[in-house]
Amino acid sequence: MRGQNISRHRKSHENIVKEIFPGFSYNRATLHRTFVICILIGVNSLLNNFNSLRKATYFWSTFMETFFLALLTAFIWGFVPFLEKVGLSSVEPTAAYLVRCSGVFLGVVILIAFTPQFPSFGKMGVKSIFFLIFAGILAGVVAQLVFYKALKMGEISRVIPITSCYPLFTFLLGWIFLGEEVTLSKVAGMLLILGGILLLK
Repeated sequence: MRGQNISRHRKSHENIVKEIFPGFSYNRATLHRTFVICILIGVNSLLNNFNSLRKATYFWSTFMETFFLALLTAFIWGFVPFLEKVGLSSVEPTAAYLVRCSGVFLGVVILIAFTPQFPSFGKMGVKSIFFLIFAGILAGVVAQLVFYKALKMGEISRVIPITSCYPLFTFLLGWIFLGEEVTLSKVAGMLLILGGILLLK
């Protein structure tokens, strides 16, 4: 009785397959090959989905790491002027700057200790060295002294946003001397910076 039920069940499957695929030869060898092909197709599809998921995960993790580092940088740059404002309460800007340089020197010593090799130094030309030293003098000495003077005299909540409008001058220098493209979005961003300065004036 059980063998008859299996035979009937198999015949019903044969009829269904023949109706859907008229030219299909219903035998065990064909079914095995079809089954193996279906498994291979499924595995290939899973691998493709896994690769796509891995790429998406890598992109998202890279983006989040970059975002976190940028946010951490913004926090440090926002926290340091608070420390400098407190430190400037009883000293002159020049003396405060000299004391601050000791911290920079200590940081450089630590950096050199943990990074013993600097292969890029040998590849630097005279032009690169000149511009980097010039930039260090302007940003690390002149601008810092002027910034300390403004920070000692003014409110930190006004001084910091105004000093943060430097992208406006970078945009103008890049447009005039480097020939960079001027787009509507860049102009809109510069106008927003100008509006913020006028509001804080």
